[in-house]
Parts: sequence; structure tokens; C-alpha cells
Amino acid sequence: MVAYRLWPESWIVNWEPRLQYERNHDFNGVLQDEGIQGRLGFQFAKNVSFYTNVNRDMERYRDVDFWKSRYSFGWTVNTSRRISINGSTWTGDQIRFVDNPYLGSDRQLNLLINVRPLSRLQSEININTSRFVDVRSDTEVFDVKIFRTRTTYQFTNRLLVRNILEYNTFDKTVGKDKYEVVPAPAGPAGWIIPIDPMLAAIRETPAKQALFARLAARAA
Repeated sequence: MVAYRLWPESWIVNWEPRLQYERNHDFNGVLQDEGIQGRLGFQFAKNVSFYTNVNRDMERYRDVDFWKSRYSFGWTVNTSRRISINGSTWTGDQIRFVDNPYLGSDRQLNLLINVRPLSRLQSEININTSRFVDVRSDTEVFDVKIFRTRTTYQFTNRLLVRNILEYNTFDKTVGKDKYEVVPAPAGPAGWIIPIDPMLAAIRETPAKQALFARLAARAA
């Protein structure tokens, strides 16, 4: 890897070009992976960053060498204590990992928004998408989107309530998961006690004991 970081220290705090080359062999000496990556990263004032990558990789799957060209960029915005945003996207060639693998094209997007309106209240919004196209026939193989939120309210160091909600467009399901952490009497161990009988389990926890009550529900 070769990299050099420059420090203008103005609205661009620093920026770095990077070139990286990797090879990976198995124990029989067969080349399994080979890749070269060019990267350009920027750190801006007010905790804002941006990067972009260009990759040319060889990945071996089922004794076939696939050469892939992929491109990505991402960003982070942390200018406020109350909200932060992280995002990235990948596009380019990708292997379809099936019995008869082939090289197609995919696009992936990841977005994370973290909101903290109060010191005790925090909510995360996570969006992940993945789309794969068979370039041989220009047909869409799948297009999956997953939306997930997680909201936590911290009453004390040992008492919180958390709600998780997830929607998956692939299997058309909505998942909800809500549970709370309740202080337990002093003792050598604590217990995790889910309310849903399908999740029933008991196991030891560290020194700060807590009794976990969990309520889970699934809806299709």
C-alpha cells in the first residue's frame, strides 16, 4: 500500500490519495484473490468526510476466475450532536453465487441516520438496498430493500426501553422487537427472561446483574 496525506488545514482539513495491491493464495499455492484499489479521501471542516474507491479485483469461485471492476463512494456528516448521517454506495461487476456462477452487475446503497434529540433518547434509521442484474439477458434477478429503525430510551444506567422495527421487501415481512432492562436483586448472576416462550432462555450475565424482560412479535 502506498498513501500520502496532505494537510491544507482550511475548509479541507486533509486529503489522501492511496494505492493498494493485494494477493491471496490457498495452501496449495492457487491464487484465490487479487486486487488493486485506488482511493481518494477528504476530511472537511465541521466533521464532514468523503471518499471514493475504484477497484479491479479477481475473485475465484468454483474454480473459475472472475474479474470485477467496482466503484464506490461514501460520506459522513457529523456537524451536530443531535444528528449524524453516514452513507455509501457500491456499483459494478459482481458474482452470482449459485451452482453455475456468472458475472452480473449490482448496485448497493447503505444509509444510516442517527438522531439524538435528548441525551436519553436515541433513534437510528438504517436503509440498505441491493439490486442485481443478469447482464447476459439484461434481466433483474433481485431488488431487495431493508428498512430498519431502532429507538432507545435510557432511564438509568441499568434501565432502558428499546424498540426495533424492520421491513424487508424481499420476503414482504415486518419485524418488531421491543424489550426493556429492569434492575434485579443483588446476587452472583442475572437472568435473561424473554416473555415469548419461543425465545425462552436463561444464562448468566456479568457482575452488574439485570433482569431482562423481552417481548417479541413477528408479522408477515
